[in-house]
Amino acid sequence: MKQAFRRFSLKTYRLLRHPKHRRKSRLRAWVGRRVFDKDLWRPARKPLAIGLAIGLVVSMLPPIPIQMLVATILAMLLRVNIPAAAAGVWFSNPVTWVPLLVAQTRIGRLFLPTLESPSHLKSTLESIVAYSMGAILLGAVVAGIGYFLVLWIWDVSVWLIARRKRAHDVALLAEASAAVERAKESNAVDRGRGKTKPASST
Repeated sequence: MKQAFRRFSLKTYRLLRHPKHRRKSRLRAWVGRRVFDKDLWRPARKPLAIGLAIGLVVSMLPPIPIQMLVATILAMLLRVNIPAAAAGVWFSNPVTWVPLLVAQTRIGRLFLPTLESPSHLKSTLESIVAYSMGAILLGAVVAGIGYFLVLWIWDVSVWLIARRKRAHDVALLAEASAAVERAKESNAVDRGRGKTKPASST
């Protein structure tokens, strides 16, 4: 999975990179230095986890078309993994928009204080405040889960790779030891045959 992610990041990085247009203005130079900073595209343990957490938080915003742009800018500012932040935004998608909206509103209403406002504005104001509060709470929970999940998957992957390498090294060592033992046995047999070989008749 890590290799596939690295290949995707490198492919996207090379596709977007265009040195001719990177330094035409200060803003473009700033964006260019960060967007094309290879450290923000390489998979690393903490930047990957923080990047995904940022994307998940941004995905709790209303379904607007600039979610990925917001996540990318935050990833550049915090110098974390850009592809992970962009991928986390897709937690909110056309399939999950309605369930997330309902969940955010219901969670917000659990913590919603009583609002003092005219009756004709009360329901609208309560819905907006409930949605905002639910989005913040749900975003914090989802981001925390995503952050620790990435750390756990990373650590398990490293452990599995190390375990596989150790098993491979042990197998090679056992094979080498067996080859040495076979060579010793072969030499012993050859020496035994040399000792028991009858003397030639004169």
